Amino acid sequence: MNDNGIEATALPARNGTFTYRWPKAQGNDDTESKCRVGTTMHIEPLYIEIVVNPKNEDRFELMVRCLARESLVPPGYTTDDLQKDMSSGYANAPFDHNSTKVMDCMSGPA
Repeated sequence: MNDNGIEATALPARNGTFTYRWPKAQGNDDTESKCRVGTTMHIEPLYIEIVVNPKNEDRFELMVRCLARESLVPPGYTTDDLQKDMSSGYANAPFDHNSTKVMDCMSGPA
């Protein structure tokens, strides 16, 4: 990303993984996709699954449990609710999807 003029910041998350942030601007999603091809696209998801989810449990269930454990969602919040919130760009989510706790739950929910 940095080589393409977009300043990306790697933030340490749980279990030795990272989440990435960069300013939202037109074209960044395309640049991200191009950068991932030669770097993290294949290796990172496999590494994260092995480290974060060694029992191969449903990731959405793990994320919802983590969000509930951190008191970030109301009682009864479900995996369907999370998938709807993700699909809508978190427009009506009961949490700030950019908060560190939420990003930790999304990247390393175990």
